[in-house]
Amino acid sequence: MPYDFKDITSANAYAEAEAKGSVVKMPLPDELFIDIDDAEGSCWFSLNIGKVNEQYGIINIKWGGSPSGLPNHNHVVVKLRREVTPMERILLQAVLGSDLKREALSWVRLVNNDPNPTLFYEKKPLQLTENRVA
Repeated sequence: MPYDFKDITSANAYAEAEAKGSVVKMPLPDELFIDIDDAEGSCWFSLNIGKVNEQYGIINIKWGGSPSGLPNHNHVVVKLRREVTPMERILLQAVLGSDLKREALSWVRLVNNDPNPTLFYEKKPLQLTENRVA
């Protein structure tokens, strides 16, 4: 399906997330956001995470389910020992098995000078209300 590239912006992502009952999250300067959707993505992650650690240093790795659902759809946040440029982030995410369509859209946002080329849609946190018993 062709894209209208002028609509692929982080600003439009907020409205899209709201419509899906999600929120938009942006990486910190020293974070990678990897969207693993299948066994092949997991394999690339396993094969290349050591190389990323050698070159950038990894502080921690956090795995969680993506809004697409478990068990094969995961969001992975890799905290590095140093900051990366937006282009480095997109490249490293692709090398680590992130969904290539997502990384291509991130690249489109980057070359169009979007301030937030990489983003995640996350499920909204459960909102609890307090019931007071009189």
